[in-house]
Amino acid sequence: MPETQNCPASPLLSGLEPDTATSNTADLTHHRSPGVTVPVERLTDEQAASTTEYTPCASPVAPPVYQTPEAPVQARADSSTVPHNELGDQASNTLRDDEGPSAEAHEAIPIRKPCDETHLYEALSYDDNEERGQQIRCMAEIYSRADRVIVWLGEPAASSDEALEEIRVAAIEKPTKPSVNEQTKQAIQSLLQRPWFKRIWILQEAAAARNILIKCGSTEIDGFVFWSGLQSLLWGSQNPVRPVTYLIKEAIFRPRRTKMSSGRFSLGISSLGELIDMYHTHEATERHDRIFALLGMASDDLDGSGILPNYEIPWEQLFQRLVKFLLGGQVSLKMWANLDMVMVEGKGRILGRVSAVGDTDLDGGPQVVITPRDASGRLGRERKWTLQASAKSVQAGDLICVLQGVSRPMIIRPCKDYFSVILIAAPKDIGTETNTPHDFLLIWDWERSPGKLQGREEYEALMHGLVPKRSNGALGSHSEKLIRLWNAAFILEDAEEHEKAEERLREVVEAYERELGEEHPCTLTAKDKLALIYKYKEQTIQTQQAAWQT
Repeated sequence: MPETQNCPASPLLSGLEPDTATSNTADLTHHRSPGVTVPVERLTDEQAASTTEYTPCASPVAPPVYQTPEAPVQARADSSTVPHNELGDQASNTLRDDEGPSAEAHEAIPIRKPCDETHLYEALSYDDNEERGQQIRCMAEIYSRADRVIVWLGEPAASSDEALEEIRVAAIEKPTKPSVNEQTKQAIQSLLQRPWFKRIWILQEAAAARNILIKCGSTEIDGFVFWSGLQSLLWGSQNPVRPVTYLIKEAIFRPRRTKMSSGRFSLGISSLGELIDMYHTHEATERHDRIFALLGMASDDLDGSGILPNYEIPWEQLFQRLVKFLLGGQVSLKMWANLDMVMVEGKGRILGRVSAVGDTDLDGGPQVVITPRDASGRLGRERKWTLQASAKSVQAGDLICVLQGVSRPMIIRPCKDYFSVILIAAPKDIGTETNTPHDFLLIWDWERSPGKLQGREEYEALMHGLVPKRSNGALGSHSEKLIRLWNAAFILEDAEEHEKAEERLREVVEAYERELGEEHPCTLTAKDKLALIYKYKEQTIQTQQAAWQT
């Protein structure tokens, strides 16, 4: 991953009032020599008023997204430096207004508080963590002042022009689903794999926009048309750009700006939990940005959360604060060093089960069939449910649960003796909490696919290092794993996943018989529980057969 350059910049002033007359646009002359420090002059108010108005460029090479190593150039102004590179030149050369008086070799860069004429690049201080945190808190409001955002995907390559044209035509031909040949399909997929769709910081730029123009070289397409064409071409398919195209689609419906009751500015796109579910796998040069880049879009009241932008906080501590904010104080957490993974232990209840997963709209999530728990405590009638787009795909067999003290349900996936978190913030209208609480052991992993640890040895080492040690005489080191299997079995039984529960409880019974003997009280208790699972399984089969006959 490209490294971010350390680029000190002048601080953004506080109190971004729209009637402020001060101009904050700098005039940058392009120099092509690598390593050159470029002199820039601050524009006067009169000069700024006379120059052509620029639109922000959402480019994956622009800070604070990241800087690529290709011949970076440092631009200095008032003892401040702004990173600049050749890829940025590609965007500015293409986007420059050839009719304006300053079009020959200039691009707009805010050095202090940006005005509505906005910018192509952010001037962020990478050396001063405190200042950088303060600047990032202003970014959502900065972006919200723009008339439109230009998404710069880069220079034409791999038939990108044809891909954009096919997307445009598909939008015109809706609702008829167009036929696309394999070559065009590959060109579209190649376009969607460009860095812009993968980076975390571009999300806020797209979320703040009320008008989006997408450009690849000299070819351009309106953002809503881009979304509409992709929806027609890729409807029902699994595609990682879905959460991003959702933001593009919603741009034209967005209000200009939102301010929370606490005074914190926010675009108010979704709750922080929903944003994390959608975007936590997006790329960032610095781990902290996987959280900080989403805060300006969050509708939550974050006062007192401890997760507002602060780069002095160690990542592990910031991650723990995030989980505490989302799941409350009744859970216990443990972290792995140098891994974006947390173990959550807490009491909770099963609310239902995902029975089937259907087609997926481009911007929405999958159409799923869920079986929620009814007032009797058993799983009731199936109903359809539309999930939001998310980084992890929901599958049939996933469970819906809620932890004590948490208002939002979660969707989790059975993984032998623990459960992997798929969605940390599922919709609220699922099932009822009438059953007995269970002990949940959850793993929330931002890097690996659910349940896909790198082999059995890694899994055992990780679990051995984190799970509390519970000695049980002759069972020795097997005790803690058997307890996890026992708890998982009863959670699965409550979800009426009888075969999965039977598999785990049978492993417990066999271990007890081997280590403690067939007549040991623990062994007999486990056998009784296993017999109950057989009974419930048979009752479920009989109920299903009766339903089919009617």
